[in-house]
Amino acid sequence: MPIELLGVVKSFSTFPTICIEQFRIADGERIALVGKSGSGKSTLLNLIAGIVTPTSGSVSVDGIDIGKLSEAKRDQFRAANIGYVFQTFNLIQGLTALENVLLAMGFAGKHKSPETRAKELLSRVGLENKLRHKPRELSVGEQQRVAIARAVANEPKILLADEPTANLDEQNTDIVLNLLNELSSSEPRILILVTHERDVAARLPRSIDLKSINKI
Repeated sequence: MPIELLGVVKSFSTFPTICIEQFRIADGERIALVGKSGSGKSTLLNLIAGIVTPTSGSVSVDGIDIGKLSEAKRDQFRAANIGYVFQTFNLIQGLTALENVLLAMGFAGKHKSPETRAKELLSRVGLENKLRHKPRELSVGEQQRVAIARAVANEPKILLADEPTANLDEQNTDIVLNLLNELSSSEPRILILVTHERDVAARLPRSIDLKSINKI
């Protein structure tokens, strides 16, 4: 499921944040996208996810120009094909770890036994004993692992991770990076990991500095 951006400009009000002539990611690639805070890294992820649409140009995923889809169709496309690990986790505080993963799975409706898969994934990220815990009862590193389990629950072809280690200590950084690499290579999928840390970027096969492709 390759990704291609052509002539993409994204402006907020009248201020352009992204201006990319051409950028392509091949199916199965694992890359780190590096740049300073405010350089447009999160905006680029949101364009690929269809959370925002370009002011001009096209963002194509597997040949589909997602900017031309209706909002409802983009939501469906994202639920079926894209997993997103947010920097702030975006877990629903009133739900347990298991319920957070199950909720994400409900949008895609891919699995006949969603609870079985959700439990398997939470076990895989080392949280088999925390299924009924709510986010406030989990450590920061554990919350991030719930977010990763949720992101891969629908077997997405594309996994996006926005500064997934920014709030973690060294031990949890290692755990999260190992998980992301393992989960994206064992079931081949594109992984795009945004970071401002060069040592984190070095853990992925390919690293791209945003300023090399963004003409702002």
